Amino acid sequence: MPSKESTYELQIDLKAEKGQEKDSMNRKTPTSVAALENLGRVRLSQSFYFRDFLYSEIANFYGIPNIPEDPELAIRFGTRLCEELLEPLQQTFGRIAIRSAYRSPTINGKGNEKGHNCGSNESNYAAHIWDKNDADGFGGAMACVVVPWFTERYERGEDWRALAYWIHNHLPYSTLTFFPRLCAFNIGWHERPTRSIFSYIAPKGRLLAGELPDPKYAHFYPEFPALRVSSAITRGIPKARMPMRPIGSRAGADGCEIDQNGRMTNGRIMLELLGDEPDVSHTSLALARELGLPKNVLDRLQGPGKGSSKSDADSE
Repeated sequence: MPSKESTYELQIDLKAEKGQEKDSMNRKTPTSVAALENLGRVRLSQSFYFRDFLYSEIANFYGIPNIPEDPELAIRFGTRLCEELLEPLQQTFGRIAIRSAYRSPTINGKGNEKGHNCGSNESNYAAHIWDKNDADGFGGAMACVVVPWFTERYERGEDWRALAYWIHNHLPYSTLTFFPRLCAFNIGWHERPTRSIFSYIAPKGRLLAGELPDPKYAHFYPEFPALRVSSAITRGIPKARMPMRPIGSRAGADGCEIDQNGRMTNGRIMLELLGDEPDVSHTSLALARELGLPKNVLDRLQGPGKGSSKSDADSE
């Protein structure tokens, strides 16, 4: 009998070959308990199911159901959030706790109206509201999480920036926002990531905006574990969707190098750039070369007439 892990991999691989999302059913807004239970059973990644993200104190207090208006869209972007951000965090640091995740437009609107630390609906599209694209038409998903492994260190005085820089150097996040209690943080996946980090913990304010991974930040987290991504996760995600690849070493068949214990053999990971015109305004030419960025990016960093040919310029 195949293991649960291999069965999960097979399910994903078969659906990927057919060009389908994780759940290919034509799902509509649940209108019965049974339909809502079925939505909760949708598996977003190796460890997470949709039900894990539906709990809401606002929904409980005001008696308003927290139910997606567009389950297909919520599943699509919730899957990316789980597979590419939450799953690697949990594999590396142990169990993570979900504080707040999916909010329906109704729930988020009520939270904003009553002053419960919810931004406007428009600012939460493609963030906590997984089933609405943002004003530019792009999608995403966000969750507020706690990493107990780090919370214990934080309560003993460790700088929140240690975790922020670790995530920055290892995972393809879009936004991170840190909060004082438990060092909880919002972590967002987005089709067009901004890679921005903000904190309400001292030192408060913007930490990074649009920067690529950089080895110089590693001194903030010398005692952190190396990134762990189980073979089930790497084999389960289609190659075109693998979020990471090693810097300075040959990528394995799965898009990253994993040893027999499921540990990355090269801990320095970079984001797979999205789109033809990534923002490299904060990137030095030397770092870009080290990261193995494509030739068109190197040419733009060098400037006009310093290595780009007319044919290269025409092809961009």
